[in-house]
Amino acid sequence: MGGTNQVLFAHNAGSNEPSIVDLLESNLMARPDERQPRDRAIIRDPELLKSLLSSTFEINRDLICAWQYGSSLRSDFCEDSSDVDLLLVVRSETSVPELHKIAQVVQSLIPRVEVTLLRKSEVTAGIHPGWSRHYFINVARNGVRLWGPDLLADFLPTTFADAQARLMQLCQRARLVILNPLKAKESWFWLNKYQHWVPLCLMEILDVYGKPFAELRLAHDHFIQLFGIDTDVTYPYTDLATLHTYLESLSFWLQENQSLFAE
Repeated sequence: MGGTNQVLFAHNAGSNEPSIVDLLESNLMARPDERQPRDRAIIRDPELLKSLLSSTFEINRDLICAWQYGSSLRSDFCEDSSDVDLLLVVRSETSVPELHKIAQVVQSLIPRVEVTLLRKSEVTAGIHPGWSRHYFINVARNGVRLWGPDLLADFLPTTFADAQARLMQLCQRARLVILNPLKAKESWFWLNKYQHWVPLCLMEILDVYGKPFAELRLAHDHFIQLFGIDTDVTYPYTDLATLHTYLESLSFWLQENQSLFAE
């Protein structure tokens, strides 16, 4: 393992060894099933992950810290479809080619891994493309730090305003797609995204309520049972228009029951 990483991260000027460009190009040209064979055993054990990635962590100067999080640490992990989620934090100045290098190395070592690479400045600002600030709170609470300093230790709890804004954003996007016929062809795309985003939003609301819940696939049912929400909508979601109506009603419910979430 160490030898491969030494080649990937060393400066090879004047050497006969393949350059990082050569290695990356050969890997990128390979089919996905050649880069990460589906028959490779999934590695979920944090200590084993630490062992496999230790050389990468030590050699690469851009990497600051790493966490394992998500279903690979829980009982709801699905062997057929779940990924091993890793958060890697790099220096704010890390170049785009270097981001590609790091991702490629990790993916070559860990079967079916999903790598979230964030710059330190993004983490400090609490910015994440899909989860909002709650992502970092969830990783800190339910994840395992594999390496480096704990940059998530000082994150403040999710607020009612955070959760409400998140739900409003989901309503607005679904509304835009549903109300505009020219957007109809995008419905399948957003429905697929909402399979992930809506449960995360519900988990954020539960967090504000003081009842943290970490199992994404069960979040919808848990939420409606806990609060007695009357709805025929079930998870997985099957229709964006129906889901949109549900989200709009949930937004009204959240506003009317704001007293439940007094901070």
